Amino acid sequence: MLRRSTSTTVAGASWKWKTSRSVGPSTSGTISRHLTEILNVLANSKNTGDVYLLGSTNTGKSTLFNALLQSDYCKSHVRDLIHRATTSIWSGTTLNLLKFPIMNPEPWKLVKRRVRLLKAKSEEMEEKKIEKRSTTVETKPYSETILTANIEATDLRGDLTIEKEAEEDNKVEFVGFERTKSGEVIDNIKDSDNIEKKKYSDLEKQFINVRWLYDTPGVIKTEQIVNLLKPEEVKCITPKKRLIPRVFMLKPGEVMFITGLSRLDYIQGQNPIAITVFTDMSLPVITLKSSDADSYYSKHIGGSKLKVPIDNTNHLPSLVARYFELVGNGTRTLTADIQLSSLGWVSVAIQRADVIGLRVYTPGGYGCHLRETPVLSNYKKFQGPRIKGTNRYKWTIPS
Repeated sequence: MLRRSTSTTVAGASWKWKTSRSVGPSTSGTISRHLTEILNVLANSKNTGDVYLLGSTNTGKSTLFNALLQSDYCKSHVRDLIHRATTSIWSGTTLNLLKFPIMNPEPWKLVKRRVRLLKAKSEEMEEKKIEKRSTTVETKPYSETILTANIEATDLRGDLTIEKEAEEDNKVEFVGFERTKSGEVIDNIKDSDNIEKKKYSDLEKQFINVRWLYDTPGVIKTEQIVNLLKPEEVKCITPKKRLIPRVFMLKPGEVMFITGLSRLDYIQGQNPIAITVFTDMSLPVITLKSSDADSYYSKHIGGSKLKVPIDNTNHLPSLVARYFELVGNGTRTLTADIQLSSLGWVSVAIQRADVIGLRVYTPGGYGCHLRETPVLSNYKKFQGPRIKGTNRYKWTIPS
């Protein structure tokens, strides 16, 4: 998130970047904690600048916007009048500059929010205790559970307002009809969309000296290989269920293919390393000796073995490598992540003080980057026993 205040002129507008905050993979709980931090900062800040969600396409900006729209970050009486952002696996689906007014974090509002969160936490803990005592609780397989970003909002209305709104909800609405000259019967209700737009337009005029949160159209970058894929291929690589880390052991001189969109060569090192793959579970991961890699790729590219690309029509650039040298910090935790553009990422665990070299390929070399701080450092909680006769480990549900 980036905050705006009036200063430097850029493209006809005055801008000065005051603060920024990157938001990584989050559940509703972690977003709530971020939100509490942000509201506390706003409460103690004299800055009246707006806030913008910026980033590449398909990075979750619109999902975050929708979550914040239903949270205490948005002024409570306009939530139902603002259109939710479109979320999709396709790039560039947010075409308009959507916005909502940010709540003024007055002390009494923050107190009511704190009370609600404490009550919700207490109820959650009580539910967990009941589940532990119960022997009939049905649970979904881990892969079929999903991470949600639904954030409840604090009810800031007074008792009189609640009673008045309840009375209005109980009123009966009569619909009138009229007959046209041609004899057709039509209702005489005005266009509801126009009514909503007028309501929002009237409210917008009231918010002159308030902060706004904007959801911006995503920046389409050449580094994203998703922009080069066919629609069927985009569906293939897009996760359908919760990601399950898949752990493999890779020896020096071995090669790993993750579909036909990435290749990882272990070219320098003395000891095996653990590679944890974070992609959709249906995508193939193949490991073989480096001497067999080129012939295997040439034979199966565009076929069912590698799955993506779905054919060999040369609509993608050739695989181009980047070299990474890593120093291990122990096999109990991950050393670093290597981003594979839109496909996902792999994490590497290396024996302490070992120096290894990896050559990593993606189409055109696009989107292949090193992330020195892994998203998930403790991969061991997902690692089960090794599958006999393979270099792969079973996965286990983290406790």
